[in-house]
Amino acid sequence: MQTVHRLLDIIEILSTASNQRLKDIAKISNLNKSTAHRFLKTLIDQGYVYKNEVEETYNLTFKIVRIGKEFMNHFNINSLARPYLEKISAECGETLHLTALNNNSIVYIDKIEAKNKSIIVSSFIGKSQPLHSTASGKIFLSYMDSEEFNKVWSGLDLTAKTKYTIVNKKDMLAELKNIRSQGYAIDNQENEEGIACISAPVFNIDNKAIYAISITIPLINNLNNYKEKLLSFLPILQENTLELSKKLGSH
Repeated sequence: MQTVHRLLDIIEILSTASNQRLKDIAKISNLNKSTAHRFLKTLIDQGYVYKNEVEETYNLTFKIVRIGKEFMNHFNINSLARPYLEKISAECGETLHLTALNNNSIVYIDKIEAKNKSIIVSSFIGKSQPLHSTASGKIFLSYMDSEEFNKVWSGLDLTAKTKYTIVNKKDMLAELKNIRSQGYAIDNQENEEGIACISAPVFNIDNKAIYAISITIPLINNLNNYKEKLLSFLPILQENTLELSKKLGSH
């Protein structure tokens, strides 16, 4: 197992810069030169590394890229994310959605129903919702740069879904600043009165928020402390979005 760790360490070292010398690789990996050379030879034999014989330097080959492309060809976010959704569901018991950005809206790509079957949230996989009035939508907006945000904002149908919907750009920018700072968003009945959500981002290898997981609760009996209830789910929500992000290569 230690050998595998060492080989992976060397691959990661070589990924940080091109034309690295044996002495530098050995130093960074805390190996003596003969051991580092032996591991490099193994990687060369397997086609992951090549040696420039003239300059005496080492580089990764494109075999790594090919493996990555092959993985992406059969990658399925639903199967990868499902165990994390189930962990959150086991603790909170509420309706969960896995969402993705789809042009100027969000789309539900997976859902777990609330444990209380008498409470039904009217959503389904494949359904689209606005960016500006949903917790997950505001997550995606908050991680856009100013140019992308302005382009997307100008194309939104800024209909006020409820009296709580934010449709003013200045107000939204203030909201998004807070969301990015705190790492989560809350839908304060902005998309549907009587329904509130909390959402956290899932990042990819480029540290872009490409998915979000949300927890939805109905405000039964005029639940006045719904924000407190949503925030009580935040630790389990962020724990699992962080773990899922790591699975997608975020660091």
